[in-house]
Amino acid sequence: MEILINDQKLDVTFGEEKNLDEVYRGVERWLGEHGRHILDFRIDGKPIRRETLAHYDLAHTGLLEIIAGDTQDMLLSSLVELDHYVDKIGSYLFDRTEISLSATDLEQLQEGLLSIEDVLESARRILGIDLSRSGHAEKSMKEVQKRLKELLHNQDADFRDEFLENLRDLKSFLMRLIGQLRAMRATPESLLEELDTFYQDLPTIQQAFANVNAQFNRGQDITALEELDLASERLDHVLAHLNALDYHLSGRGVPLAALSLKGKTFRQKIDDLSGLLEELSSAFLEGDLVAVGDILEYELGSELEELRPYLTEIRPLFVASLVAAQS
Repeated sequence: MEILINDQKLDVTFGEEKNLDEVYRGVERWLGEHGRHILDFRIDGKPIRRETLAHYDLAHTGLLEIIAGDTQDMLLSSLVELDHYVDKIGSYLFDRTEISLSATDLEQLQEGLLSIEDVLESARRILGIDLSRSGHAEKSMKEVQKRLKELLHNQDADFRDEFLENLRDLKSFLMRLIGQLRAMRATPESLLEELDTFYQDLPTIQQAFANVNAQFNRGQDITALEELDLASERLDHVLAHLNALDYHLSGRGVPLAALSLKGKTFRQKIDDLSGLLEELSSAFLEGDLVAVGDILEYELGSELEELRPYLTEIRPLFVASLVAAQS
């Protein structure tokens, strides 16, 4: 049997290993000693569940392919998997006609919340995130996790609606975290391309939010909400890359956080925009279309316009750091 790790053949001689589970554990230990982790694997070109490996005999296996990565790669993989899991929970609960849960449902959801807790704790440890402050505009991820557990325990008449509301908060946090982590893993050159694209697209993004408000005013709520989702997702993507720019420049001793224009730092400007998106999300989830309209009409447009001069200042700093790194 051959073993490939990231398409590179591993020179290995098998000893007392009796099945694939023992081989997998041995490779896992070896990678761990080098700061790497198994992200995915295939047996003879097919995806196999981890718990079935003990049933595979080495003599009847041709190839074990392993995708390995560092700690941040592992975290990103876990967050993406968790995001999909949250989607499945939400869809299942939303489609149910019965409010109460069966014993099996309850047990699976309780186990799921433990998995959510484990992944978020890994994110806290690896990225230094403060879960008591990160998350929804009014609720931190600590509070969201606590409330989800309470709702499962009590299961009152409003259980499903409030459980889904807290899942949305969790989903929103996961999407932002995934975006930020992907941006942090991006190359400096691709981040520079994103910065240039955003600068060119800024008027389009501003117009997209203005169109949403106009659609609300015309009573086209469904279309407006769809457009709002798209525009918010685009702006979330942009904010993730701006944070990644700060991350890369800080590593070279040129932190963007302290860049100040008219008495406001870049970090304060990004926090203001992130806060507005949180308020927009809250108003949307609560069905407060008046608040949604006010944020779109009176706040978000001007905040985006005020971001433009920061982008103008950031580009030469980033280009200079790339030149210095190559010299």
